[in-house]
Amino acid sequence: MGIKRILVLLLYGILLIPAAPAGVFFPLFEPYTFGKTELFEILVEAMAIVWLAGYWHQRRELARVIAGHKITRAIVLLLAALAASTLAGTDISASFWGSSARGDGLFVIAHFMLFFAVLASVFEKNELRKALRFSVFASLFVALYGALQYFHIPWVRSSEGDIFGTIGNPAYLATYLSFHIFLAVSFARETTHPTWKLGFQVVIGLESIVVLLTHNRAGIIGLALGALIASYPYAKESFLKMPAWKKAATRSAVLWCIFAFLMALPNIISYAQQDTTIQSRALGWRAALATIPEHPILGHGANQFEHAYADYVRRLGITAPTQEAFDKPHNVILETAFSWGLLGLAAYLWLWYTLIKVIQNTYAPRERSLWYGMLAAYAVSLLFLFDTFVSLLMFFALLAFFAIPKTPTSSHPHVWKLNFQTWGTRQTWIMGMTGVAFFAGLFLAFHFKPLYSAYYARALFVQAQKTGMLDERLEAEALRYPSFNSYFIRNAIRQFERAQ
Repeated sequence: MGIKRILVLLLYGILLIPAAPAGVFFPLFEPYTFGKTELFEILVEAMAIVWLAGYWHQRRELARVIAGHKITRAIVLLLAALAASTLAGTDISASFWGSSARGDGLFVIAHFMLFFAVLASVFEKNELRKALRFSVFASLFVALYGALQYFHIPWVRSSEGDIFGTIGNPAYLATYLSFHIFLAVSFARETTHPTWKLGFQVVIGLESIVVLLTHNRAGIIGLALGALIASYPYAKESFLKMPAWKKAATRSAVLWCIFAFLMALPNIISYAQQDTTIQSRALGWRAALATIPEHPILGHGANQFEHAYADYVRRLGITAPTQEAFDKPHNVILETAFSWGLLGLAAYLWLWYTLIKVIQNTYAPRERSLWYGMLAAYAVSLLFLFDTFVSLLMFFALLAFFAIPKTPTSSHPHVWKLNFQTWGTRQTWIMGMTGVAFFAGLFLAFHFKPLYSAYYARALFVQAQKTGMLDERLEAEALRYPSFNSYFIRNAIRQFERAQ
């Protein structure tokens, strides 16, 4: 089996993680975030080992290919800014590892960057296009699962009122599906096979409906705005072909819609000001704006906002309208500025600028507008949310897709084959055993303790819900090994004890 084939299988496995049902990760504490992020990290580490082993003899060419991408240089700049912020942060350990419920530390972000490096260095454009097509149909399962939740099918895990598919949160389900709706539009336009075209159209229709069923306003508004941007070239072309009277009627209709919106705007603002969710978000934004100047250049570090928010609310002597204790500002600009400082924010915005310029210089206007629409939908969601595993997975996969040239180039390393007939040689055995030993070392160093703690923490809280008491043996096992998620497990234990 060739190195490329192994990497392809690992890539497809990673793209399947969001579609994995809850039962796969449910034995773990924070299954939708911690469980899926841990599996992603393990698969990326396996991918990196295979990548390095397979292309080690071409490491100079590999480095040249990676460094040749403008997007790569922007990502390296962002990594340097995040590393500096982590070292200067309030709590280096928390900033490095992040939260088990968010996956926001430097360790996790570095895995996404490593994921990008593998994809952008050895995959061709068409290979990634096939992988993204596979991801589109994986997202169809996620959407169908969410639709079944809406109808309260007994064997589908759900909660009261919300649908979240296999993602665990309605807002991130909407963001995840929005990515795939635009990808499906792109694939539907380029295919000539009627069955495939129909399949992509079904994906577009069903996933758009599920986004509406999430009732997530940011996701719905983002999808609508993205659709308008994507359809602009077609609307402009149709407008230019209209006779004069139709053009006048169209202008009048557009002006009337703008006038009606402006007339309704005061009522919309008044309604928004009375909405408790928006009031809570605004309080979080004010807390971020008030605390960013305390560490303006390098920031406070990741996973530090909860304490800053609590101190800010305490100083004001008020209570959040929804009684929530925010651990994020729920705005990507404020979150980045608070956690990584103005340096990190500048690097993050530079990455976005580089991506937009690459799209502008690579694609024709119609195709360009589609990708702009997808990024606009994502950006609108981030104005009211923050990144988590599924959004970062799609973002970095697409960064790699846009970084790779449209046509194969001779600069990409040749694929080195693992021939089964050569496995008996001393060199291949040494290389194989070294890779296995290194992977085992990574697992023991970074993943065994958190997974062990998460497994027993989940068992502890399931038992506690049934009996109303904390089992001392399970609690001891959950806290047996010190790991980055021990703090969050202890915090959950304290919350349970206070509730009792």
